Amino acid sequence: MARKQFQRDLDVALAVTESEPPIKPRHTWRRPAVWVRSDSTRLDPQRPVPLVSYAEDCACQRVSIAALRQAGRRFELVFTSRSLASLAAAVEAGFGIMVVPRGRAIKDELRIWEDAPLPKLPDLYCGIFVREGGNRQTVDRLADQLAELRIEPHAADDQDPAELIAPIRASKAS
Repeated sequence: MARKQFQRDLDVALAVTESEPPIKPRHTWRRPAVWVRSDSTRLDPQRPVPLVSYAEDCACQRVSIAALRQAGRRFELVFTSRSLASLAAAVEAGFGIMVVPRGRAIKDELRIWEDAPLPKLPDLYCGIFVREGGNRQTVDRLADQLAELRIEPHAADDQDPAELIAPIRASKAS
């Protein structure tokens, strides 16, 4: 269904999936998925794992649920939203834990739970997809420029200030 929606309505899309996508993206990369939590988070092994997640089905929700099920852990969706700011606030308030790509956690200064008493998570697949047909040269050029703007977030301790500046390329409109 998403494939039909993409092919009909969008020229360019950035998508995150839990497995290699069936449609070949113009650009692709992988990101490790990580558990994030607040400093006050404590999990009771006898109780369901409290999950915070986007309101709609998403790759991070699917990998967290699959990992917990495979490990035989129960879970409960305790807070859902369409807003990352709301989700981050719910995690910080101690409502539950969440799965995000590592780079997103670093960029948004979320606390990564490196030694979580939870199952290891797989990498997420990210891609920039372009629709077939239309003005393909323009759409491909846009997808390529979006890929160039992608920067790899690093932990603040490891980052050289010069790396914080993303290259921007100016060109005349044609």
